[in-house]
Amino acid sequence: MNNDIDSKPIARIYCSVSKLADSDSQASKPLEIQGMGFLITARHVLTCAHVIESAVGVPEGEQIEAPKAQVKLDFPFAAEDDKDCFPRLGQVIYWRPTQEL
Repeated sequence: MNNDIDSKPIARIYCSVSKLADSDSQASKPLEIQGMGFLITARHVLTCAHVIESAVGVPEGEQIEAPKAQVKLDFPFAAEDDKDCFPRLGQVIYWRPTQEL
């Protein structure tokens, strides 16, 4: 990724690709933002478990293992002419389930 993304590390996270495929009506609607994350390396975004649970469509706290579904994400503060950042697909590589405090 380029320096513009690195200097504006906020990512918006949308619903999963499999969730989109399951909904015919979703094709005509804009994607709904499920939450946000922060770019922590050139290829890694850190977010909360409840954001991913919402994106893949499972109730909060019920996803014990890392979800396999890919989620869509973008970087809203990066330059609009940066073709490398709109949109991207991501997958979970480390999972720590939601826990009640």
